Amino acid sequence: MASFEVVAMALAPRQYLSKFANYYRRLGASRVRIYFDGSMESDHSLSGIELTQCDGAFWRKANVLRPATVEDRQRFIYNHAYVGANSDWVLIVDIDEFVFGKTTLHDVLYRASGRYDVVRFGSAEAVFLNHETISSDYGARTFRRPCNRYLAAVLPHLVYPGLGHLFIRGLLGHSRGKQAVRAGIPGIFLDIHDATAEGLPLREYAASEGPSPLYLAHYDAISFGQWRQKWDRRVVARDVKEMGRKRERQLDLYAKEARIGAKETLFRRLYCLNYLQFSILRALGLIVVDCAIFEM
Repeated sequence: MASFEVVAMALAPRQYLSKFANYYRRLGASRVRIYFDGSMESDHSLSGIELTQCDGAFWRKANVLRPATVEDRQRFIYNHAYVGANSDWVLIVDIDEFVFGKTTLHDVLYRASGRYDVVRFGSAEAVFLNHETISSDYGARTFRRPCNRYLAAVLPHLVYPGLGHLFIRGLLGHSRGKQAVRAGIPGIFLDIHDATAEGLPLREYAASEGPSPLYLAHYDAISFGQWRQKWDRRVVARDVKEMGRKRERQLDLYAKEARIGAKETLFRRLYCLNYLQFSILRALGLIVVDCAIFEM
């Protein structure tokens, strides 16, 4: 059986860190390593987590000037953590991302061992249905999948009138998914979504294709309250530039709607599907339905 460990960089409340660690421990992770992007108010240990605080002392010990952008800090952390891996595979995800599906992660990694260097889990973005409560953390049970590049220019504008310009292949977050990388590859460089060795792409297995797919549940909005706090922070920090032009557009629209007290209305337009929207996406095979992944 192929072993795996999980690496994430996070700046999130303790309950989200625990939820993340407990989930992957239940999936069989041998280690869950979280690099906290700063100093925690409390240094009490969290069960099941190897927690590293990336404070001033951390960066001094690494002999690196703290990178200015979140993405550059992630790149450093991922490559730093990879060197210390002691499992067969290293799964690199964010704190709001959870691999799920109809087979086990161990089985997929075992099948890929010896043939592939990377296992990719395609994005599945959590959304609420109109009748569901948006205040519950991780309450979404429906996930929208990215459309192909031919539909990408048209479909978001049809499904989300007036907001289509905010979507990347039908998603508000990333459409590339995330990866597990085989440990011990010489000359490897880990980027946010991809990996290369000596500048060349690695052999990749698509775990989200086939009869028993595994997806990456991305809770771009864990709940309305969490989403609001996240974007309030981004408005102050203006730290979405490297995320791409569409995230910048989301930021501008959020700031505009916040000024007129319309945050919840915007949230519902972005992350809640009505019957027609749901039906269109389901007919196109772009919906994974009724998946309470924490109950699996």
